[in-house]
Amino acid sequence: VAEPHVDARIGRASIERGHVRYRRGTAAPEDTRRIAQRGIDTFRTDADLAGAWEILGGAELQTGDYAAQLEAMKRSREHAIASGDIRRQIDAWLEVGGAMLIGRTPLAEVKGFGEAEIAWAREHGLPALEADALLFGYVDGLLGDLERGWGKLERATSIALELGILYIVHEAHSL
Repeated sequence: VAEPHVDARIGRASIERGHVRYRRGTAAPEDTRRIAQRGIDTFRTDADLAGAWEILGGAELQTGDYAAQLEAMKRSREHAIASGDIRRQIDAWLEVGGAMLIGRTPLAEVKGFGEAEIAWAREHGLPALEADALLFGYVDGLLGDLERGWGKLERATSIALELGILYIVHEAHSL
């Protein structure tokens, strides 16, 4: 039986390889799911668990199970926040938001998530993430508050122009 720290090191390497293969589109969902589950069963730190849950979310996306993807990404975000690793936290917020847009998430839930992401980004001094979260302003419009929605999209554009993040400017104007 291997020592726990050796198992964790091997597991982290497997997760990283799985992540690369998933991003390249060369991993079968069953393989990605197996690697992720092994990490979830083995890891003890929140940073490692955040990565394992993110990979599981990727496997669920590959199979088209968007509800399972969203749940896995939410678990990843919980562990990312608990880890204190700001990079993991940023990735996790982005992954949850993306999963909400892909699946059939109720608009009220998307709106609540967007508001929480904006607040979290401001609290942590992350204007690029705030601008990205402000793109959820289209949800306000869909829910009938056009003025609030346009205000968010205008703010996203302003921040993005200041930071030179043109994809956000494009998205804000195409919504």
